[in-house]
Amino acid sequence: MQSAWGEITFHAEDTLEYAEFVGNDLVLIFTRGDGTHIELMDFQVDATVPGAAWDVLMDRRTELITGATYNAGENHTSFHLPYSAPADSTMIAVTAAGVELPVTTAVGTQCFVTGNHVGVECYIGVSYRADYEFSTPQAREYTGRAVSPISSAGVHTLYCRVALAEAMALTAVVSTTGSPESTETFAADAPDSAEFEISVLAPAEETTVILRSDSPLPVTIINAEWEANLTNRGSRTRT
Repeated sequence: MQSAWGEITFHAEDTLEYAEFVGNDLVLIFTRGDGTHIELMDFQVDATVPGAAWDVLMDRRTELITGATYNAGENHTSFHLPYSAPADSTMIAVTAAGVELPVTTAVGTQCFVTGNHVGVECYIGVSYRADYEFSTPQAREYTGRAVSPISSAGVHTLYCRVALAEAMALTAVVSTTGSPESTETFAADAPDSAEFEISVLAPAEETTVILRSDSPLPVTIINAEWEANLTNRGSRTRT
C-alpha cells in the first residue's frame, strides 16, 4: 500500500502573495525585486505548447519568436526576456521541436544562447526540479472486514517498475541506509509510453526511491508496482 502528497517549493527570494485554482490553472502572484508578477501553473495532464505536441516544463516560461539578435563574432544569439533573469538560477532554452539549446549566460533581461537561432520558435525560462518520492511499501492483508498491516512482516524490495507516458527524460535515485546513493536514467528521443525498471535490492524500511526530472521535456507517471520478498513468521513469499 502507498500514500501520496505533494509540495511545491519556490525560490527563497520570491514572496508568494496569492494563489488560487482557476480550472486547471494555479494562478500565482509573486513579488520579486523587479516588481509584481502574475504567473500560471497548468496542472492539465495533456497540456501542450503552441507548435509542439507536448508541454515544455520550466518556471517563468516565455515564448520568443521575434526580437532575437545574432552576434557572428561571438557566435551567440541574444534573446530579450520580459523579466530580469534570477542571478542564482539556471536559465534553459528549448525549441518547439524539443531540442534543448545551449544557454551560455543570462544577464539582466538578456539571455545568450550559442549559435544562430534568429527566427526559431523558442521557449526560455528558469530550470526547476521535480521529485516524486515513493512512500515505504508496506505489506497488508485482508482480514475479512478490512485491510490491515502485517506488523511482523519484513519487506525486501527487489524492483520498482514504473509505467510512463509522454516520457523523454527521467532519473531514479535510490538511497539505502549504509550504502552509496545510486541512480538509473531513462531517456528517449521522442515522447513515448514506456516501462522503467529500477533495481532496489534492499529492505523497504531502509530505502528511499525518488523519481527526478530537471529537464524541460515532459514525463508523465501512470503507475508503479513493486516486486519484493515478504518474510512473515518464518515463511517467505515473493509478491
